Amino acid sequence: MSNRVSVFISLFFLLLGSCKSGALDITETMTIDPASTYGYEIGLGYGFLGKEVHVRVNGEEVLSVVGTEDIEEFAQLLGTKMLVSGTSPKEEVQITVTVDDRKPFQQAIDLSTGGFIHIYYDETGLRIFNTRVLELE
Repeated sequence: MSNRVSVFISLFFLLLGSCKSGALDITETMTIDPASTYGYEIGLGYGFLGKEVHVRVNGEEVLSVVGTEDIEEFAQLLGTKMLVSGTSPKEEVQITVTVDDRKPFQQAIDLSTGGFIHIYYDETGLRIFNTRVLELE
């Protein structure tokens, strides 16, 4: 009887530990190895519902999407919805965003300061910025 209780308690704590480390973690970090390439993830925030969005990194299109309710709701409730990832051999990348075939907006991003690239669109225009850590609200 004592062995059964010990086995049950051990399994309980093992199961509890595996559940705790997986589903509840809402903070993601990205480590960048400067010796090889710089990793990045690009996501959309609020303001793109029904708009056609094209994102280029160093001239290469990496994302083409029409803003959905899912993206908009996620952005309003939790923050930037990461949609695509990639790598660059250079520390600085040029991000070009076109919304509904309007004039493209271009901005340089230094990946050594963070690989999470956030794109938002509001009444003041397009905002592109990067962070080292992705925290969901």
